[in-house]
Amino acid sequence: DHARAYGYFKRAAALGHTTAWYNVGWMNRAGDGTARNFEEAKKWFVRAAMTGSTEASVNLGMMYANGEGAGADLEEALYWFELARLSGSKESRQHMEKITPHLDASAQSRALRRARSTYKRFLAVSPKEKEL
Repeated sequence: DHARAYGYFKRAAALGHTTAWYNVGWMNRAGDGTARNFEEAKKWFVRAAMTGSTEASVNLGMMYANGEGAGADLEEALYWFELARLSGSKESRQHMEKITPHLDASAQSRALRRARSTYKRFLAVSPKEKEL
């Protein structure tokens, strides 16, 4: 029962379970176990992405590229694909190659700079932290 699973994931997400954040996002994006809600999906994907979930970052990139929940925003899509790439996603490179020809150099630069800044500020692990 997908509606029941959604309820369980939602409770786990409220308790801070990061995998549940991704699952709630996915279920909202797909309309699986709950009504399709792109804004709710984005909210949960952002939370998961900020913990290093490459899947959440790729989903956000796809949503912005496809205009899910609003008009397409390729600069924002590139930001999320680059964040996923920096976090280790191999899949994101293919998506980036599809959308970069549709962005001018300035928009590309802004998106990539923002993603690198976000990665350094929130997601990068220093060599000292890796030892712990």
